[in-house]
Amino acid sequence: MVSCASCLVQLQAYPRLFADETAWQRRAEKIVTRLVEFSHCLHDSAEVTRDEEHDSRQATRVYYHTPCHIRHEQDEEYSRQELAAHAGVALVELPGGPRCCGQGGLFHVAQPEISNQIRDALVEDVLKLTPDVITTTCSGCLMQWQQGIAKSGRKVRVLHLSQLLNELGAV
Repeated sequence: MVSCASCLVQLQAYPRLFADETAWQRRAEKIVTRLVEFSHCLHDSAEVTRDEEHDSRQATRVYYHTPCHIRHEQDEEYSRQELAAHAGVALVELPGGPRCCGQGGLFHVAQPEISNQIRDALVEDVLKLTPDVITTTCSGCLMQWQQGIAKSGRKVRVLHLSQLLNELGAV
């Protein structure tokens, strides 16, 4: 199980990266067949605990940030579905759909000014949704969100999806 969605996409690229080295390519292909992203593992192996008695007025307002690597490289992602299935969660969404946080692998290192502009604009728009928690499954995006929320001065928690689901008693 890979807890970082962006890392998973990079690991899945190893067979292509070793295309000129047959022995290593075969090894990489074997490894790739055993990899599963966190939300897929959760979806395939467990039921989300549904607290039907939970008062919806007390639901935690959650913004789920879809990592770009997942949006552009994977066929399906279950994180949003797992959150939406939990009675203790009120999922909040941007009107135009998911957007990039500006982290982009090493993009934030190579182009910090542009990265910060992208991040700050997204943080501003998401904060208008008044989330209690912002969550994602990408370690890089998680750090980008933590920096953006800290800069905003707002008291919104930023957690990996596994942390949030654990707090909610869903895993």
